[in-house]
Amino acid sequence: MWNFEPHEKQQILLDHPARKKLAYSGRKGGKTTSGREWCKEIALEPAKYTRLACIAPTYKLARLCFDQLVMHLKEKKIPFLVDHSRTDPGYVRIKNFGDGTTDIFCRSTEDPDSLLGDKYDAYIDESARMLAKVWFDFLAPNIKRCFITTTPKGKDWNYDFYLEGQNPKNQAEWFSLSFDTFTNTKMPPEDYEALKKEYELALRYSPLTAKQEYMAVPVEGVDDYFHNIEMNIDEKLTLSDTAEILPPDPKRFYSTGVDLARFRDYTVVSILDDLGTLVYWKRIGHFDPNSQKMMIIGPARRYPGVICPDATGIGLTFFEELANMGFSLIGFHSNDAQGFSFSTNSRSELLMNLNIMLTDARLRFPRIPELLSALAKTGISQTEAGRLKIGASGGHLPDEVASLALAAWGLRGLPTRYEMEDRPDWTPLHRSRLINGVPVINEEVEVETEARGFEFVMPSLEDYGR
Repeated sequence: MWNFEPHEKQQILLDHPARKKLAYSGRKGGKTTSGREWCKEIALEPAKYTRLACIAPTYKLARLCFDQLVMHLKEKKIPFLVDHSRTDPGYVRIKNFGDGTTDIFCRSTEDPDSLLGDKYDAYIDESARMLAKVWFDFLAPNIKRCFITTTPKGKDWNYDFYLEGQNPKNQAEWFSLSFDTFTNTKMPPEDYEALKKEYELALRYSPLTAKQEYMAVPVEGVDDYFHNIEMNIDEKLTLSDTAEILPPDPKRFYSTGVDLARFRDYTVVSILDDLGTLVYWKRIGHFDPNSQKMMIIGPARRYPGVICPDATGIGLTFFEELANMGFSLIGFHSNDAQGFSFSTNSRSELLMNLNIMLTDARLRFPRIPELLSALAKTGISQTEAGRLKIGASGGHLPDEVASLALAAWGLRGLPTRYEMEDRPDWTPLHRSRLINGVPVINEEVEVETEARGFEFVMPSLEDYGR
């Protein structure tokens, strides 16, 4: 209708006569355009009076379809009997093809009490982000016909309706189908290629997320960002009262990750050896800067190697002080001597690196309840703009996760424990090019050798007063 060229799955969905329809769609698969076209058909069909609502988890998201719908109706000179766009932009009244009237509303499930009463037709976008209670208590009792589109989020209440819609015996009432991102061949070629690259990256680092977000296949538990956590737990390891898990070994190279407390959170120090074993872990609530500094200096001297500290805000001062004391510190970019400052890009790469190590079971750590809880509750959510956000509730990244991820960052480029098993002559090396170009502040700890380039000179414990 009106220069709209649906792709094959959209056409099947729009043509089906079922009273209630649900579509699982990959990102940019054509959800909103499908909803808009369904709304146009309902709004204009001959009837004495029709009530139609565009509904979504947020008002801003609901406006995407509502605004497009109103714009299309105005472009085609459909008579607007009442236009409250200046006083109530979420409501218009038009004359339909039967000379009757259609009221069109825009509503958000953030405020369920604002949802319409009586009977009405509804387009519902991103229903997987809505609570089941909203559907059963507020929407289902009042809806005559509905068109639901969503990217799946696990096997929730939407999945039950999806299964109902797959049963041919139910399809007078429910019809469902799914279409992945790449079914939408009508999008601009440059957008198609960009999404293809996004998918390939997601498939590499978080395959379950890729399966759900792009291929529209519901996967239970996919909202958990980290997977395979249990395979990294070593029941032989225990965390002592002194925070030590394994004593220092002069043959090993260590990477210390430090996440600093700010107001109500924690300072967490995690130390991994070059085999990926957590050898030291300590978490303490917010306290004065000098105490925080000593909490880092002590274990870093006992477990020499590199430190990857959080250098965001007050952390930059700590970074500079530790560098002046002679510690080897690493940051985010190859030309960055400012430490690991959290940004959208740095945080994404940091967590991807940790996720790869956990998924491949490259790490070893004891069963620390606080750490396991933090890893388990780190999930993937979606902003109103459609961007993925990684963190616990509210998008906050748990301190325990940040510290472990920073420690893992210092091991990038080093052989895995499995590769080392095939190289009995392995000696930990500490070279910038081995760690993907991450700089080493205080290069005095490196000496040049003819055979192996730059070899890390491991200080003895006696050098630190032991």
